[in-house]
Amino acid sequence: KMCVFSLFSWMKRVYSGEINLGRIHVVASDPILLEASPKLKMSEVASIIQKNQQRKVMVSKFHMETSANILNVDTEIVKKAVQFLGCPLWIDRQPDRLDNSASLSLPATQGERWTIFYILVPI
Repeated sequence: KMCVFSLFSWMKRVYSGEINLGRIHVVASDPILLEASPKLKMSEVASIIQKNQQRKVMVSKFHMETSANILNVDTEIVKKAVQFLGCPLWIDRQPDRLDNSASLSLPATQGERWTIFYILVPI
């Protein structure tokens, strides 16, 4: 279940440094208009948000290397899967900018690695 208390608790942990978000790229989607209704299902709203997020996320070499580590496969396999799923690659969208994620090391904890991996999982 979605809970505002859990969200604020997580945000507090991020702010205090307990959770390291690393380098992030922030984008926004079109607004999602909601009408007050007893028929409103938050699971449907969450699904729309997740689909919008997945369309906007650009996958870097860092994401692919971290995911390959989680899955214990070669990075090239993850790259092919990402391309097959239609996820935009950072270098494809930003050809004039180098993918500097090569200088980033893998996240220290398995939990952080799973967070990076989750971005690539189709919803």
